[in-house]
Amino acid sequence: MSGNEFVGKILNGERDFSNIRLEKRFNLNKHEGFITLNDYLKSQTNLSSNPIIIDNSDFKGISARELHLPYISGKSVNFRWAKLYKANFECSNFEGAEIRWASLIDANFECANLYNTIFRSTNLRDANLRYANLEKANLSWVNLEGSNLERANLGWANLEGSNLGWANLEGSNLGWANFRQASLIDANLKGAKIYKANFEDTILNGTKLEKKYSINKKKKILKQIKP
Repeated sequence: MSGNEFVGKILNGERDFSNIRLEKRFNLNKHEGFITLNDYLKSQTNLSSNPIIIDNSDFKGISARELHLPYISGKSVNFRWAKLYKANFECSNFEGAEIRWASLIDANFECANLYNTIFRSTNLRDANLRYANLEKANLSWVNLEGSNLERANLGWANLEGSNLGWANLEGSNLGWANFRQASLIDANLKGAKIYKANFEDTILNGTKLEKKYSINKKKKILKQIKP
């Protein structure tokens, strides 16, 4: 589907774009109707009950700075190489999506379902992931510097080699998560559930922890202090 047709159909009220292949590397910001489209989406008050659906579609390389698409359903969508700076995907559903090698700086995924989503090598610096479900997500070698993961579910997530410097993980679930070779410099882990998480060779300089945890400075791993 061409980018021009895609924009036109949304403005005409269509919501279901499942199983389509959008024009490769379509730059939505350069389309003459982008501002009209974004204003239209912001005016829609029923997106939670009648969302835009792009399940199983191919949006490879799309550029859409500050796109407003809360509640979107993008299960198993292909967003590889996408550039979505400051996009608003609040309460979206990207379960099983392919979002690797993308740029999502300052994007909003608050309360989003990102179960089993692949973010490998994506830039999520300063992203809002509060209350997001990232269970079993692949976040390996991802830049999460300064991101907000407060009360997010990262159970069984793979964060190997990722940069979580200055990130906020307060109250998050990190059970069984893999932080091998990740950086948690000055990150906030206060109140986080760390049961069985892997911190092998993790950089923990300045990491804020509950008093019940200690850092083995030789191996740089977390250990729970026995009462």
